[in-house]
Amino acid sequence: MPKLRLIGLTLLALSATAVSHAEETRYVSDELNTWVRSGPGDHYRLVGTVNAGEEVTLLQTDANTNYAQVKDSSGRTAWIPLKQLSTEPSLRSRVPDLENQVKTLTDKLTNIDNTWNQRTAEMQQKVAQSDSVINGLKEENQKLKKRADCRAEKGRCRQRTAG
Repeated sequence: MPKLRLIGLTLLALSATAVSHAEETRYVSDELNTWVRSGPGDHYRLVGTVNAGEEVTLLQTDANTNYAQVKDSSGRTAWIPLKQLSTEPSLRSRVPDLENQVKTLTDKLTNIDNTWNQRTAEMQQKVAQSDSVINGLKEENQKLKKRADCRAEKGRCRQRTAG
């Protein structure tokens, strides 16, 4: 009898360690809907469905049957195959968020592009103005050189005639 009790306690301890407890958020896979059962295995009766992408709370898992006990948004507790749960939100719920993110980033990029184009146009205008000033200064410099050359020539001519 003590051996039978020891075997029973050992089996009970092993089965208790096979079920892990943790309340974590999980999401139902992107299939249209998933059947949920009254217990951790295919031999338990079907008690309903959960929709794809629905957020559920993971209550515990059974490593022997690869089932998880979950609680849905209406408070219903049921079992679902582990492979039909994900730690990531479903594509159905992520796509609108990603689309909003793409729109936001596109708007930012458009603003940056417009600012860049405006700054480039301003710089081109400043360069054109600088070129105009430089050309004007070059012309004035040439005129002054000619005048200086002319005065230098006149000064030489006067020195020759005076001597």
